[in-house]
Amino acid sequence: MTIDINQFREEIVRPVLHDLKMYSPVAENLIMGTAAQESGFTYIKQLGGGPALGMFQVEPATAEDILFRYLKIRSDLRGRFEQAVQIVPPHTIDWDNTTIGMVSERLIYDLRFGVALCRLRYWMVPEKMPSNADDLPGLARYYKKHYNTPLGKATEHEFLSNYRRYVR
Repeated sequence: MTIDINQFREEIVRPVLHDLKMYSPVAENLIMGTAAQESGFTYIKQLGGGPALGMFQVEPATAEDILFRYLKIRSDLRGRFEQAVQIVPPHTIDWDNTTIGMVSERLIYDLRFGVALCRLRYWMVPEKMPSNADDLPGLARYYKKHYNTPLGKATEHEFLSNYRRYVR
């Protein structure tokens, strides 16, 4: 059983990307494809007992890098991140006392948090995303190179197959 893909796109992904001020059709499709590949919109814990969590299978170490290194020095993005994940009021996260355990729990239950971290992971990449949202092979290459990395088990073919299976 999976989540309703259209609701996920329209009620979670798109609003988070807009709140981050990082929306584009390309980013939206890349996020959707990443969730399709990483979890099939189903699994919130890595199969086989690995550390990855949530729809986007973010490892706690990756979340820690984004939150406690990258956002710490990018206060402009930190406020947008807090808005995107609905921290009310913004700028109220006690970043110095937030633990990786708290982050790991949130990866499991908070869809907006997962989308925001996934988008920030791609945002940190200097290479531009493909220019066409319908360039699925380009999205697959970008995902493999920058999200799963050349050392990861996923393939571009799997990304394409899962995108077509779950998203379209």
